[in-house]
Amino acid sequence: MNRYSNPFPAGLALIANNGDIGGGEVMLLEMARLARGADVDVRVIAPKYPPEIVDAARAEGFIVLQFEGITRLQQARSLRRLLRGSSDVLWCNGLAPALATTGRRRRVAHIHQLPTWKHVATARVAAIRARCTLVPSQAMADLLPTSRVMLNWTSPLEVTARPDSQGSPMILGYLGRITCAKGVDVLLQALKILEDRKAGRFILRMAGDARFAPSADSVAIDAALLPVVHLVEQLGWVDRADFFCSIDLAVFPSTVREPFGLVAAEAMSARVAFVVSDSGGLPEVAGPDHPFVARAGDPESLADAIEAASSFREADPDGFVGMLDNAAHRWADEFSPAAGRTRFLQILQEFGLVSITANERPTV
Repeated sequence: MNRYSNPFPAGLALIANNGDIGGGEVMLLEMARLARGADVDVRVIAPKYPPEIVDAARAEGFIVLQFEGITRLQQARSLRRLLRGSSDVLWCNGLAPALATTGRRRRVAHIHQLPTWKHVATARVAAIRARCTLVPSQAMADLLPTSRVMLNWTSPLEVTARPDSQGSPMILGYLGRITCAKGVDVLLQALKILEDRKAGRFILRMAGDARFAPSADSVAIDAALLPVVHLVEQLGWVDRADFFCSIDLAVFPSTVREPFGLVAAEAMSARVAFVVSDSGGLPEVAGPDHPFVARAGDPESLADAIEAASSFREADPDGFVGMLDNAAHRWADEFSPAAGRTRFLQILQEFGLVSITANERPTV
């Protein structure tokens, strides 16, 4: 069904920003699962093309409605037509659906990407008359002062730790888009620095692809890869649990202000040590006591942080395990589905969709 003849009782409509699956769409599916688990009538509304989020939602048994269009303007017009007559609470999971539904009251504007300065005004327009504007980190809230922080969460990852092989290279791991914005060129430059310091100490596994990367990125990344190509294994997209099982130290070196840091939360769940850059929400997720933070865009600083993590693991194995324990506890307290559930249900309660007890009410 692709129109609201509205045979359904008023419920929750989760509207996707994109048809493909990125971090925001991962969170949309997480929220859909929680809403269904709380007996809320939930449906997913998404662009018809590309069909990734539509297919994923249908595979999990959700009611799915689609809107047409290739350009954002076409999609906005189609979405507004689709929503005529809807009494649902609209959860606009991104700037595009929030802007398309500007002025409607029974809605949430959930912004997952840090807007550029020229788009901050657009984000503020999109939030007009919304019940609330949500962002996933304080780094984003600083740009949108009327917003509220609702931390993202991740599903637990069942990971078997890789055996410690004395004398073999430490396996570094990168998971994400293969772009300069994610710091891939900086990571490869840092690997060259580490190789120059002590040959054969580190190798790198990179999981992800270069979809939507600017054409200039491939030139910069290929140039950085050339001197260390013998140290790098390019995996493409892989299962996250399999990825974390296969590495010793994850590295997330973004050079842009990250809105959250989902991969860091996943590493905490998987009990895998990690290095992050001081970019936006990444250090916020890692926590104030996380010891391995590098300056964004600085290969020397990143190499130093990787070397510090490696040295700590070798010099103090018990302390290293204790650090992983602390990170896992932080994930359980802040970024687990249980933690996310109470934050999410509090928002739904504000619309009268659920009722939660006093001791379930977190600070959002």
